[in-house]
Amino acid sequence: MGEILNLKEGSKHLALDYIRLKQGESFVHKKGQSEEVYVLIAGMAMLEYDREIKKLKSDDVLFIMPGDTFTLMQYSAGPTTIIHCWALAQGLCFCSLRLG
Repeated sequence: MGEILNLKEGSKHLALDYIRLKQGESFVHKKGQSEEVYVLIAGMAMLEYDREIKKLKSDDVLFIMPGDTFTLMQYSAGPTTIIHCWALAQGLCFCSLRLG
């Protein structure tokens, strides 16, 4: 896959993370200041939010409101791949990203 962002300018308003969790890995999403989106593009995960646990599968989408905190745990034989996108604070610039 080629470039997905302009190499000279990057994105002025959005940031994008490509997250790959290996078997047994997890992370805690800390309170953000903007709306955020997580898209599971491969594998499975377990979401722990507000004392509840939900199983997530490929193509599930999480819409996160400012101030939300949750834990996401890898839950499949192979890796779990996630795209995370959020709005940047005004005045910041995020550099380009290359996949593959």
